[in-house]
Amino acid sequence: MTPRQGPKDGKPLPHTPVTLPQGDLDHFHITATVHGNVVLLDVAGLPGNLPKTNGNTYALWNTSSPLPTDTPLDIQPMPTDDQPSRFQFKYDFQPMNYAITYQVGSAPDTMCAIAPLPLFPTMALGFPENVSMQIRDLTTTQMVFQYTVLSGYPPATYGNWIGLWQGIQTNPGAVDPIARISVPDNQNTNILTLTGLTLYENFDYTLIFFMKSDADDPKRVSAGAALYFST
Repeated sequence: MTPRQGPKDGKPLPHTPVTLPQGDLDHFHITATVHGNVVLLDVAGLPGNLPKTNGNTYALWNTSSPLPTDTPLDIQPMPTDDQPSRFQFKYDFQPMNYAITYQVGSAPDTMCAIAPLPLFPTMALGFPENVSMQIRDLTTTQMVFQYTVLSGYPPATYGNWIGLWQGIQTNPGAVDPIARISVPDNQNTNILTLTGLTLYENFDYTLIFFMKSDADDPKRVSAGAALYFST
């Protein structure tokens, strides 16, 4: 999308990232280390997320770039609400490409982070490893930002959307956003614009990317990435 230009776009609004006391991650991150038939997983996510309580899962795939419509080799619930967490599981691995994804729901349609398992020497890397966002331009009346999801993931198909909150928001189900926009298509990355805003200097704000629609996630626990910033 092309950002609108002109005086009605408002006054430019400088912004800086905010680090939360609960942790500074603005996305989910998963790393995997294979030792024989045992995988050691390290998982970290957004402040305020409760992986076990919210039904988060991890899945094993026999491909380096799984699609949410594929069937994983295995999918398991997160064993704890702790963040970060470390745990292990066993699998009879063969010399081929594998990957492990993290879901903020019970099914692969909420995958928001991936850890490649390069057990085959010709495996190609370079895919996005998590859902992420970055602000491209900010004024008092609009925000231009870029999102990126996992390779092959169709965000519009699964009702992904982005909301903006005034203040630092780690429980987005408690209050409605001041603005929101649905992902309009299934591009892996795109630039979107929130318009009609009234933003102020010297305020904190939170931008959150959701992996499910409101109908499928009324409590808004499917956040896959977030940006916390101060103007």
